[in-house]
Amino acid sequence: FYRASQWSGWAPLNVQRSVPPRLNRITTSGEGIDPPNIIIVGTPFFRQTRVRVSKNGAELPVSEIRLDNNKNLVVTMALGSRLQPGAYEVEVINPGNKSARSELRILSEDEQEQIAVNQETTAQPEDPLPEPGAWFGGFYWTSLVPGLPEYRDGNYVTGTAWLGTFLAMIAFSSSQAQAANSTVTSQENDFFYQVLNDPVYALAYSQTTNVDTNEFIQLYVLSQLNRSSLEPSYSLAAGNYYIAGGAAILIWLSHIFLYYDGGSLLDGSESVFDSNPRASIQSVYFQNPLNSNDKINGMQLTIQF
Repeated sequence: FYRASQWSGWAPLNVQRSVPPRLNRITTSGEGIDPPNIIIVGTPFFRQTRVRVSKNGAELPVSEIRLDNNKNLVVTMALGSRLQPGAYEVEVINPGNKSARSELRILSEDEQEQIAVNQETTAQPEDPLPEPGAWFGGFYWTSLVPGLPEYRDGNYVTGTAWLGTFLAMIAFSSSQAQAANSTVTSQENDFFYQVLNDPVYALAYSQTTNVDTNEFIQLYVLSQLNRSSLEPSYSLAAGNYYIAGGAAILIWLSHIFLYYDGGSLLDGSESVFDSNPRASIQSVYFQNPLNSNDKINGMQLTIQF
């Protein structure tokens, strides 16, 4: 890097983002075989992913960790590390120390027999009814209301702020709509406005009341002045209605984006919809597979996030 040289044999650059893994299921294989295997089903896993297995705070030795079909982790325990009945803690660590933990429980023969008996005696409905309010895939309508997902997660302060602001904008918009409608209704119910703005009514009114032209013009002017005095109130109420309604829609859309798609913007957590959130580079290093100081014929660039 400090002298001019001709590089050749370029290698492709593969960049992967490291995120906390999602552990869907943990099982064992090879019962009665020493050493046994632990199968971890989840996503995403990398070839640099590490696994720790411990019981009662004591870490058990692991012999091999391999990635099966780029989907499942197969953990081979060391010789003599036979898994006895009990609870084990399994920690999966992706590059960048982004980890997730789950429990693996090995059942004894008595527990396995009891579970089999319970499954035989428990009657399962053929067509279970969906839970109230459930949508496709277990999605709930309450998840669309700002603040309710936070209540479900236990974040009551944040949930109150979202829900209170959202409902306040809706209530204010509704009140301003009623104010604008009442202004229009009061104008339409005004007697002189109805008469003087209709030629037929105006002619009949002038003939029955013997109102001369000057008085008629004065009444018309007063009616228009009254209408003009109501226009600012109507314009203000209508403007507030649209502003508050737009603010409510903006709050609703912002909550959906921040909670379901941009969670990493607030607390660094992984997005619900995006399995590859924003990443930060932690280390960059070069590796010369030929270990040659004279000429670099092959090079691997590794970037960890």
